[in-house]
Amino acid sequence: MPFKANELYIEVIGGGEIGETIIVGLPDGSFGLIDCFTPSLSNPDENKILARLRELHVSELEFIALTHPHADHFRGMSHILEKMPPKQFWQFGGSTKALFEALPLYLMAEALAGSHKIDKSNVEDLKATLRLVGEGLNFKKIRFQ
Repeated sequence: MPFKANELYIEVIGGGEIGETIIVGLPDGSFGLIDCFTPSLSNPDENKILARLRELHVSELEFIALTHPHADHFRGMSHILEKMPPKQFWQFGGSTKALFEALPLYLMAEALAGSHKIDKSNVEDLKATLRLVGEGLNFKKIRFQ
């Protein structure tokens, strides 16, 4: 279904599989993402979410929301932040600056300890995501919500 101006547009990519992304088109013509998941981290140009945004002719994002820090909700978000930085980054409930700083360390320790649920490449992607959000905050290009 093509996006129409003055209407709310919602597209769920990957629902029912591992990971999902929700693309939200707002009636004012702006777009946002709720979570992000792409199967491959090897090449940002192969990020299927970025490709879909380009198909929709999205050139900038109003917001990116991270609902919780599981890889199936942030994998590939760093690609989006690099290519299409949002105006706002919405953090998940209960998160703090200290949590954002400690989370990658904790997850990497779990990955190095051999946790089958945590992959080092996902932790590196989360670190890149948080670094890009931090840089955006430092240069006042991204508002943190």
